[in-house]
Amino acid sequence: MAAHTNPATSAEDSHETPASDTAGQSKAEPERSSVFDELAERTFADIVDEVSRLRAENAAIREDKTRLEGDARDLKTKIDRVLEPELHLLRKEREELRGAVKYLIAQTGVRRLSIAEETTQITPDRRDPVDVGSLPHELLLHILRASRAPRHQHDPSVSQGPRNPWLAELRFRKGLILVCKKWSGPATEVLYEDIVLRRMDQALALANTLAATTSYQRGLADLVKSIRLDPCGVLPECADAARGAFRAILERCTALRAFEINVDVCEPSVVDEPQPGSADVFFPLWILDNGPDPGGLRRVFQERLSTPLRVLDLSIPLSGARTHQRLHLALSYCAAGLEVLKLGPSYQVAGEVYDGSMLPPLTLHGLQELYINVERSELCLLICHKWKMPTLRRLTTLDTGTIPHVLLEAHGSQLRYLHLYPKRKPMLHCWFLQDLTGIEQVPAHCPALEHLVLSANTETGPSPMSLNSRSLRYLDIWTTCERSTGGHQCRVWWSCSSNEFLGESTLPALRDVRYLWDSLHVDLPAICDPARELAADEQVVHFFPRAQYLQTKRHVISDRLVFCVSCGVPRSAVLDTKSIQMPSWVVESSAMVPVSIPSLYAGAWSSDSSSEEDEDSSDEDEDEYSEAGSQNVGREENPGSNADSGGSDYEPGDEESSDNDDDDDDDSDEGASVRESDTESAGE
Repeated sequence: MAAHTNPATSAEDSHETPASDTAGQSKAEPERSSVFDELAERTFADIVDEVSRLRAENAAIREDKTRLEGDARDLKTKIDRVLEPELHLLRKEREELRGAVKYLIAQTGVRRLSIAEETTQITPDRRDPVDVGSLPHELLLHILRASRAPRHQHDPSVSQGPRNPWLAELRFRKGLILVCKKWSGPATEVLYEDIVLRRMDQALALANTLAATTSYQRGLADLVKSIRLDPCGVLPECADAARGAFRAILERCTALRAFEINVDVCEPSVVDEPQPGSADVFFPLWILDNGPDPGGLRRVFQERLSTPLRVLDLSIPLSGARTHQRLHLALSYCAAGLEVLKLGPSYQVAGEVYDGSMLPPLTLHGLQELYINVERSELCLLICHKWKMPTLRRLTTLDTGTIPHVLLEAHGSQLRYLHLYPKRKPMLHCWFLQDLTGIEQVPAHCPALEHLVLSANTETGPSPMSLNSRSLRYLDIWTTCERSTGGHQCRVWWSCSSNEFLGESTLPALRDVRYLWDSLHVDLPAICDPARELAADEQVVHFFPRAQYLQTKRHVISDRLVFCVSCGVPRSAVLDTKSIQMPSWVVESSAMVPVSIPSLYAGAWSSDSSSEEDEDSSDEDEDEYSEAGSQNVGREENPGSNADSGGSDYEPGDEESSDNDDDDDDDSDEGASVRESDTESAGE
């Protein structure tokens, strides 16, 4: 049956549906945008102008984009054309390097070659991995000695503090003994080759160590090649014990090649032993004593002088005629083998009559290098009249105010290197002016001279001098610049040419003239060798205990004065600057590229900025080394020679537990009991 519908209801529904649809559409209609409101308020002409302007900007942007794309393609083409050969070479080298690495890995047995690799390339018989400990003893010695820093880089003095780099190197050399059993012998030999005694108790400990008869300490005395006393003062109450210790050390070290004594000038240095309580600390010169020899120290020292001793450094005040005479007589025992002799300042004692006419002549046949103080030096007169040095090649005169013509006339015929080191001003890194009167006579006294070092004779800049030499090749000039004068005086010295100093000199063999700044080391001209070939813009940095030096073709300047040269302000005012560089006038005058100043301080800043925790950790590491040495190395046995036996059985555990304790001022530390191997050694 069909369904019946109500017509009235259908009509009402048909009328209600459009109303509901209209209401839904009105609700879904979006809100009117503000853009339409803005356009409604503008005229049609304004809208047309805006559209035209936007189209013009769009066209300009498209043109710029097209132009930039073309420039990029051109640039890429140029870069590819320039870098393609280099990239091809790098790819080729990379493939060769990969092949070499694979070959070395296969040679050492770390990785076996695959079947495809063995068939595609020819490889020799594969060897077993190299055992470092199996290297010959002589080769290990050469490698371990090469790991030591040059001697001028470190200062073992206690005044350097607990963060002295020399102490870090000492810990490193002690650690080499613990690498393995096969390294123990060579590492011990390198450790004991150069010994530094900085305190009196260390001399006592070293004497006990060398006198030991245990298997792991026997033969250590034969390893000692150099002994340095720096400064190692002696208390009057301990004079007898110290004399016995020094005698025992010199008596057992029969292979000694160098003996050096370095003390501060302000410390008393006497020959005769003072009475107890007369001085806090004194430095005895028992080796020069000509009176009674109760402990036999002078006799033992004379025996060492007669053996192959090559270097003798007595950089101590030599006061009085008696000291000069005793030195003259002592050197007569080493006339054959001595090669380097360094003497400290000498002073005349009030009321003492100096008469060296009764002394016999002294001939040092093998002496090649001499350091001597020429200021008010009666010892210099003794050397001029009583000494003969036929093979002297290098002469350095200290505290030189005037040219020592008498000394040069007596011993300058064979000189190749002459350094007239000026006198330093107290507490300053500059020096007094030199009187260069008679400089023209130096070539006559030294006809074979090749390297001359002297100081300028004016404070405002170089003054002309007359120097005629056919053999002179290198001339170094100490500048008179001071940091307190600011940058103006530094600019004068930096920009001056060699012609301003040489004047009318005739030097046909001259190659380079250098200006030296701010000396902290007397051997700076020799360390910064002028014979080293440097380009006009090449720079070499040399490290010293308290400064770093920059060597160029024309200058050797320290970091203390780089700031004065670059910007004329004190160093402390710009220490935190990150990118200070030489100004344009410095670069143009010296023909060198700008120098980045912070690079010179990288090492110093890194060490100074280390925290106290790092220092404590280094002490703990050293204690671990000592414990490991006592547990491991002390059990080794080596039935070989004395040198090898002493080396392989050496116990670092007998050393001091912490080298940083050497620099503490604690009285309890100084009064502590001395251990058997309380010895410090330093690398050459």
